[in-house]
Amino acid sequence: MVRAVDDVVHAGAFRNAVQIVSFPRWLEVSESIKARHGFPVIYDCHDYLRGFPRISAEILEREDALLERADSVIFSSEHLQATVTGPRPSLRGKSSLVRNGVNSADFANAPPRPPHWGKPVVGYSGALESWFDVELLWQVARAHPDCRFQLLGRVEDRRILRLKERPNIELVGETPYSEVPNYMRTWDAAMIPFLINPLTEAVDAIKLYEYFSAGLPVVSTPLPQLERFRGLVYIGGDAGSFSKCLDQALAEGSGENRERRLAIARRETWADRALSLIAITRAWGPAPGAAAAGHTPQQL
Repeated sequence: MVRAVDDVVHAGAFRNAVQIVSFPRWLEVSESIKARHGFPVIYDCHDYLRGFPRISAEILEREDALLERADSVIFSSEHLQATVTGPRPSLRGKSSLVRNGVNSADFANAPPRPPHWGKPVVGYSGALESWFDVELLWQVARAHPDCRFQLLGRVEDRRILRLKERPNIELVGETPYSEVPNYMRTWDAAMIPFLINPLTEAVDAIKLYEYFSAGLPVVSTPLPQLERFRGLVYIGGDAGSFSKCLDQALAEGSGENRERRLAIARRETWADRALSLIAITRAWGPAPGAAAAGHTPQQL
């Protein structure tokens, strides 16, 4: 990998770049590149790794080293930032918040919503993993036999397969991103039925921005990062309150909240996040010799 980067640098004839490292396994590679070329390192800390059930001790050790040695650390949520920097005061001066986002145009350009026939459809798009609250959805689906629950995503936890036993729950399977907007245009509401644990408390769910891009009312368990959208997200902490929130979402009716969600999605974009990231690198000032050589920082 280091040799490949060397080739790119020499072929491109540039002297300044920024490394964005999204997983600690690349620690040694990023340090070798920095030693050879002086390219600073940003650690993109977008998940609470210690919250994953199958993460190795080796990766966690590398993350500790990467957090300390990176020139800058960006976090995808305030909760994640507070959790990671709390016991590490040395990080506070070099940490920033850069949330997740969405390409809202992908959803805005989906075909128009077809005429509604049959049962209301409540959808979910994303990984069907250990953090998915199977028992909650089972109870909610049983309480709403008049609704069809459609789950898009690859099954990563065998507990999910139990949901196939409910006649009004459909496991679609892994779905190409390009097809997700077409499914969402047929939904009446969307959901985020996550268990509450250290991993999910730290998440800034990309799916929320995607749901908002489709203008959908959203029902979720109480994740910290949803508090800033409380007026637009229906939040229920157990099956009973989640069911009541779903009823409210399906009965919403007014187009005002839909327009507010669409407006949020249009400003919470990946392009906006890229500008935030560029601003962080510019705050470091030009690299030695960059101005004289006429170079501007580039990302690898």
